[in-house]
Amino acid sequence: NATLFSHRYLGRTSSPANYYGIKNMVRYIRPGAYRLQTSCSDTVSVLALAFKHDGHGSYTVYLVNRASSDKSVTVNWAGVTGTFDIFRTSATDNCEWEGQTTLSNSILLPAKSITTLVCCSSNKLPTINPVDTVVIIKGTGSRTVMLSGISNGGESGQPVIIKAWTREGAAALLSNITVSYTSPNSSGSITLTPSGTEGNTEVLVSLNDKSLAMDSMFNEKVISIPVYVIPYINKPPTMNPVSDQQYPVSYINTTQTILLTGVSDGNDGKQKLTLTATSSAPWIATVSTVGATMVKITPKAEGTVTITLTLSDNGVNVGGGVGVTQQSFKVVIGSGVNGMGDVRKGFSVYPVPARDRLTVTVEEEMSVQYEIRDITGHLWLNGVIREKVNGIDVSSLSPGLYVLRLTTSGRTFTQQILIE
Repeated sequence: NATLFSHRYLGRTSSPANYYGIKNMVRYIRPGAYRLQTSCSDTVSVLALAFKHDGHGSYTVYLVNRASSDKSVTVNWAGVTGTFDIFRTSATDNCEWEGQTTLSNSILLPAKSITTLVCCSSNKLPTINPVDTVVIIKGTGSRTVMLSGISNGGESGQPVIIKAWTREGAAALLSNITVSYTSPNSSGSITLTPSGTEGNTEVLVSLNDKSLAMDSMFNEKVISIPVYVIPYINKPPTMNPVSDQQYPVSYINTTQTILLTGVSDGNDGKQKLTLTATSSAPWIATVSTVGATMVKITPKAEGTVTITLTLSDNGVNVGGGVGVTQQSFKVVIGSGVNGMGDVRKGFSVYPVPARDRLTVTVEEEMSVQYEIRDITGHLWLNGVIREKVNGIDVSSLSPGLYVLRLTTSGRTFTQQILIE
């Protein structure tokens, strides 16, 4: 029962989905066919049926993957050779043509899918070249997509008819689809008119050569074209470079904070950002992140490690879009740092926690730029200190955790501060 198979094994209950599941069976297993013995390499998850049509000189293999995971199988049908066309209905396919194979090859069956293999010597299906993903920028109007490699498969006297439509539930994305094609030309086009909403779908393109093979059923090829309507081509997120860090051995097992600057999604500021960090040698220094703007490094032993930061957004990366950026910097821990000069030497910050005023002292007068940011990276206070003893008014800050950043002579010192 084709309807029962579609309901039970596809996991799709809508009427259009069941239609395509049924189509996989009734279109390619015709009246008068008789079942022959065959075997499949997976008899637990996969149901395999084989049929021969003497009147059409054709063979059909019907494969149902009942499992919730993909399966690769081989089919053993003694004495049957030739090239089989693949038609599939699954969570994402609607009785679509997926290429050709032979029974000696391994056949991939997606989870909860119906795959039909057909070898028909009395007709060759129409041809068309694959079409790349179509990207339409919202507000730019209609988009014309060229079709090429069109033919009736090589038989004479068979005109090709082309139709196109969207998957069920996606009509709101494209308000109109127009096909422009005259047989027997090898090229044509379809024009897609977006409705003004954003999203993605697939346009299904059907080519039919009107052959009478298999009771006029083996004459159609359906391919899919992914279509995206997006507000812009996604640009990679941004973050300013982080300089190499140098810590003396006295900082081992203490957590040091680096506050990233210049962090953005690279676009309209509406995308969600995710920051991850890895250490090339966690036994020397571990690393973690807080939000998308803070990196915490904990030295564990003397040595040098490379810290790699990866900042990604949740944009749609089609049409050349890029949603990730990376950078690396080194962390040196140990005696070599002392000879280079530790930027923290000569600085002191107190009291911690602070309430209204934070004091920063230096061993000698110098120009030092300071910034105070919260853990999200928002800048609250900044300025320049030049004296040996400097007071910073923090009375305007709400209670919580902040990061003080001091920069002088190209070197940077950061320290967490707590405001009560």
